[in-house]
Amino acid sequence: MLRSNGTVEAIIDRSEAGDNIREFGGWLGPGFVNTHCHLELSHMKGRIPEKTGLPDFLTTVMTQRQPDSPEQIAEAVDVAEAAMLDAGVVAVGDICNTTNTLLQKQKGNLYYHSFIECMGFGDASAAARFAPMQEVYSAFRGLNMPATLVPHAPYSVSAPVRHVSRSC
Repeated sequence: MLRSNGTVEAIIDRSEAGDNIREFGGWLGPGFVNTHCHLELSHMKGRIPEKTGLPDFLTTVMTQRQPDSPEQIAEAVDVAEAAMLDAGVVAVGDICNTTNTLLQKQKGNLYYHSFIECMGFGDASAAARFAPMQEVYSAFRGLNMPATLVPHAPYSVSAPVRHVSRSC
């Protein structure tokens, strides 16, 4: 049975369906989960050349991650979320370094869990690198949004940051 908004309410045997049977082409599938998203970088779509290798990719992200305007981030985030919804995504694991996606996530169009990414090689700068991410984490949690502090990767986080993020 199909609701007027397109939601499948039930799947019943053909013998119980009556005379108002409609057949649709395609597949019936569950909602999809985007397990590794960087929604706050949506404004970079099309800016990074393909097939240049990891070092060039990372350099481009770091040098071009600033948008042309603050509005550009919000617009790109809205477009990216709409694309995920159109593709059948219902939940997102979003990697965050900023609070730039908070307003969009508050709309409740998708379920988000925000992974606040901590990064930094040097032990001496660990506390200084970790403090801003704690602020981002607090902003999400202050709005009762699911969030977790996580290390970027074992190879890109100093021992003090690994220790602190593990205890959060």
